[in-house]
Amino acid sequence: MNTTIFYVSSHADTAATDPAHTTFSSIGQAKDAVREIIAQGMTGDIEVVLRGGDYYLDSTLIFDERDSGNNGFQVIYKNYPGETPVIHGGQPVTGWQLHTGNIYKAKVDYTFQTLYENGQRATKARHPNSDYNRVEAIDDETSQTQFGFKAGDVPQVENLSDLQAYIWPGGPEGEWNWFTDILPVQAVDFDSRVVTLANETRYIIGSGGSRYFVQGAIELLDAPGEFYLDTREGVVYYWPRQNSVEEQTIIAPTAIRVFAFTGSSIEATAANIRLEGLEICASDTVSEFGGRPPGGEFTLPNENGAVYLENAENIALINCHIHDTGMHAVFGNQWVQGITISGCHIHDIGFTGVLFNGRWTSIDAVNKGHQVVNNHIHHTGQVIGYGAGVQLSNSGESQVTHNAIHHTPRYAVSLKGTWPGIMINQDVDGVRVREHHVMDFVHTRGNHVAFNDMSHANTDSQDTGVFEAWGVYSTGNSLHNNLIHDSDIPFSFGFGVYLDDEVSNTMVTNNVIFNLQNQGGQGTLWAMFYVKGIGNRFFNNIAAKTQTADSGFAGHGYLNAPNHDLAFERNILYDVGETVYAMRSWDRQKFESADNNLFYQPQGVYRMRGVPGIRSLDQWREGLDREFDQHSRVADPLFVDVENNDFRLRYDSPAYAAGFQDINLVDIGLSKDFPYADQSEALDRLFVTTSQSGHAAAVNLRSGQSVALDVIGRTVSGFIADLSRAAFSFTSSDPTIASVDSQGNITAVDAGVARVMVEVSSDGVSRSTCLDVIVDDIFDRVEICAPRTRLEMNETMQLQVVGRTRFGQYIQPDRAALTFLSRQPNRALVNHQGIVTAQTTLGEAEIVALMRVGSVRKQSSIMVTMDWQAD
Repeated sequence: MNTTIFYVSSHADTAATDPAHTTFSSIGQAKDAVREIIAQGMTGDIEVVLRGGDYYLDSTLIFDERDSGNNGFQVIYKNYPGETPVIHGGQPVTGWQLHTGNIYKAKVDYTFQTLYENGQRATKARHPNSDYNRVEAIDDETSQTQFGFKAGDVPQVENLSDLQAYIWPGGPEGEWNWFTDILPVQAVDFDSRVVTLANETRYIIGSGGSRYFVQGAIELLDAPGEFYLDTREGVVYYWPRQNSVEEQTIIAPTAIRVFAFTGSSIEATAANIRLEGLEICASDTVSEFGGRPPGGEFTLPNENGAVYLENAENIALINCHIHDTGMHAVFGNQWVQGITISGCHIHDIGFTGVLFNGRWTSIDAVNKGHQVVNNHIHHTGQVIGYGAGVQLSNSGESQVTHNAIHHTPRYAVSLKGTWPGIMINQDVDGVRVREHHVMDFVHTRGNHVAFNDMSHANTDSQDTGVFEAWGVYSTGNSLHNNLIHDSDIPFSFGFGVYLDDEVSNTMVTNNVIFNLQNQGGQGTLWAMFYVKGIGNRFFNNIAAKTQTADSGFAGHGYLNAPNHDLAFERNILYDVGETVYAMRSWDRQKFESADNNLFYQPQGVYRMRGVPGIRSLDQWREGLDREFDQHSRVADPLFVDVENNDFRLRYDSPAYAAGFQDINLVDIGLSKDFPYADQSEALDRLFVTTSQSGHAAAVNLRSGQSVALDVIGRTVSGFIADLSRAAFSFTSSDPTIASVDSQGNITAVDAGVARVMVEVSSDGVSRSTCLDVIVDDIFDRVEICAPRTRLEMNETMQLQVVGRTRFGQYIQPDRAALTFLSRQPNRALVNHQGIVTAQTTLGEAEIVALMRVGSVRKQSSIMVTMDWQAD
């Protein structure tokens, strides 16, 4: 295979990079040369190697089917080793002159909506400079085109031609902060204090509540980093952050899209192209957003991205740095398949970090098969206020894994579908949609969101979750093994995991959710898990350290939409408020199952809400025909170090008795090979494992056996820490049971339990963790968990059996090694599954459970009393 190589250099001194290969002065020239080779037939990959430096664009770099790899080969645009090519979606502004005070001005011959100084976004001149004003009064008849303001909230502005209102419309009371609109101001009546908008907001503005600010006038330019573009005169005004404006690089964007991969049709796609090691920045945003003409039809907002894809497949962004964009960083729209985004640093984004958006209604799944893996995505929604980290909308069969996502004004990760009610009895692609098959038309399915570190979400909105899904009436979506933490709702209400309207058949497993609403936010966290829809399953999750949560788990059938067949099993709710379950629109079909959970509230208060006649956890377990949480426990789960957010379970945790499985905390977040890790960051936390302990906080050894510790650290931002120069200290609480040497090698000495402490010091910061070493433990006894000890005739109950070891560990039995018998079968029978059935109205029966572990057999029994009216 022959690889064709071209070079591109923006500097004359690197033009002769390689005499054997052609060097171009622009990416566009290289692209034209690549197109010629492709037209002749590809016999190998084509590489375009960009030297370091700044590349300023006059327009979007557009790639279509003529620029695409074929015959099994790829076209690769990559950085020269050790160098960083920076592709700006604009041109430098020059010719600055002092206007007045600290404000400079320059002539420009095109319009733009954003500006950048030294790679950092400038702010369109606004009032107030931070936060929002609140709408003062509303006329109901003009509640989407006018709003009142308090005296001084809208300064006197002479030229209204560029003035805009940035507003969260808010609904009747101003509370609905779901979307932002950026709309032109048509008029301002300063006497009556009324703003009139040129277009309607997408829903009504709320009197006394809706948040807004105004932007886009010279009178508002009053702070460093603010700019104003007078579009009538073609003059940009700017107050630079640095004093010497002529020494700063100030970029005015020429394009919303820096790269566009757009085939001419779904049969002729842009394909098999890779961007690698490029820095992409300084793109523009739209002139207005949301809303609709007065009396007109609402249309979907004019979304866009710095990297835009449509009619595209097998496009990859590898190890790229995308920042300071006007809209989405990456936007895959409509027919887009097999896109990979990996190893990228995506931050300071105008809207959402990564958004894949299929067709609103379609019989075919046109947007699918993406990989969003090992990316650091943060500080989104800086221009359009409801930006997420990653969002899949009518997009399926994708992996969103091992990302660190934080500081998003709305969700960290969101799944969106088309609400079924919109489609039922409508024609979609020539097919009349009926209720029995509407799920076939919802294409947000088969998505796997796993091993992500999500935090500091929901910073500027409400009715939201750190993870959220809406309208996803489909199958195959999963939320697995994520950290969801340290997020507050700033006002109104929100959630940790939010399965909103119609979301169904979602698997939520092995997630750790903690420290929500603990940082002073004024809103209310209604629930750690808030669940609508059908058939959603929650297994083996931890929700912890959120004392102000209104509830641990809440189920809600919204607007009479079905909410049933939920499953909530083997979960730990630890200090997440006094209400365990909160139900709306309760009926007995709400839960398919709720059992084997562990609840712990330090004050010992366990409330229930929304179920008639049920006000406590005890009543929940005893009422409703004893259907729910019969084997759940109220106990401290014995986390290893809850104060420092180490949610591993101690070896004797009662959660193990309920079948809880250890969660892999080590691999959550960015991978070791993430290329933009900042190794100067302080060490934040440690993880210790061995080849024999799996994800547990303990390792079992036999006397004389040895095992090596593997210590991994993460920094404050979640990067894998470089510990090559760190100082390690290993100590054992009892060397007569288990010793540890200076290299972290453990040797088992004698029967017992010893704790090995690990301390790591790096750049003046010390962190510690531990691993319990259990030596020569043996199967010791059997414990039976019975929901109750009294039965009515023909009443049944399920027994659960666990083994305990000499040192208190729990052993889940092999069903084939478990036997049950009744010593009085005429009074009570027990079958091979441990289901006891009362045979009479009076008397007692001894029920025996025999359990075998290896060659060791142990047994235990309980007495069951038959009564005509059991407790």
